[in-house]
Amino acid sequence: MDINHLKRKFYHSIQMMYEGFKDLFFSNGKPKVDFNTSIIVFALVGILGAIFLVIRSSWHLPVALPASPPPSSIYQNFIAATGIIESATDNIQLSTNIQGIVQQVHVKVGDQVNAGMPLFTLDTRQAEDDLKLKKAQMSQAKALMKQAEAQMKASKDKYDLANRVKDKRAISQDDFLARKNAYLTDKAAYEASIENFNVAEANVKASITNLSLLTVKAPMDCQALQVNIHPGELASQSPLTGDYIASPVNTPLMLLGGLQKMHVRIDIDENQAWRFVREAKAIAYLRGNSAIKFYLTFVREEPYVVPKTSLTGTSSERVDTRVLQVIYRFDPKDLPLFIGQQVDVYIDVPKERDQKYAPPKAPEKRANHE
Repeated sequence: MDINHLKRKFYHSIQMMYEGFKDLFFSNGKPKVDFNTSIIVFALVGILGAIFLVIRSSWHLPVALPASPPPSSIYQNFIAATGIIESATDNIQLSTNIQGIVQQVHVKVGDQVNAGMPLFTLDTRQAEDDLKLKKAQMSQAKALMKQAEAQMKASKDKYDLANRVKDKRAISQDDFLARKNAYLTDKAAYEASIENFNVAEANVKASITNLSLLTVKAPMDCQALQVNIHPGELASQSPLTGDYIASPVNTPLMLLGGLQKMHVRIDIDENQAWRFVREAKAIAYLRGNSAIKFYLTFVREEPYVVPKTSLTGTSSERVDTRVLQVIYRFDPKDLPLFIGQQVDVYIDVPKERDQKYAPPKAPEKRANHE
């Protein structure tokens, strides 16, 4: 029966009852019934209220129909599993080697980037000043090296001159040894200056490296799927805490991935894992629209059975069951699909596999005859 019809009928009955009670028990605004009659009236009102509650409890709201009928398997023997669409390059959760304040973000969500392109840059002022200091120290070390080299050459010339004297009586032994020792001392000082210059040069290279680390670059050709930082924010070495694919887990500074080819990461319950065959056919249906379906090609399996997650792309939200994760690929051409969407997957199971590894049946309970 229609709920609205019941409501109208009940409210009409209440109104008619109110008018009848008013004419029956009141005259010109004054009551015309005694105490016992009033008790009977209140009892009738209570009975009517109970009837109303019973009728109301029987009202049922219409059940909302699903936007799309649930998918059904095209295979006779199959494994039903759930999966999540991810990039063929895996979802790259970008971080930084150095913690700092973001100075500039070079890309926005959806941008295609090539390997080596800058993605974002941290504050470079301190690193630039450090590089200038190191370059100045290297210039100073180079000047001291040249000075030590000239001093060594002068000492060597004096020592060579004394060493070429044929008549040793023309120069005293003390003078000869002094020249020799001066040359050896200046030579050691020159060699030390070379090492000091090498250290200064290495410090400059280290400063250049530190400065380059402040600009995070794309590790490969890919697309920016998420950009979770803005100029002025702190970029931490560990991922920020936030919402990644609708789950309160660690959020990367940026999420990258290639969209030319997509993968589906499927979770197969450990109780069904023994039925899985790599070469078997598989088909996926988009969650919420079973009209969007596509066939899958096996890529690899991850042999370590892991705790099941809630399909968030993260390693948290553990539950009691464990799953075997299998990766399939497909061509997303002309399909309205996005990274992170969930799919229902059916994997064909050969009858030979079920027959060969079928678990033993539980023994039937015998009737207890006494």
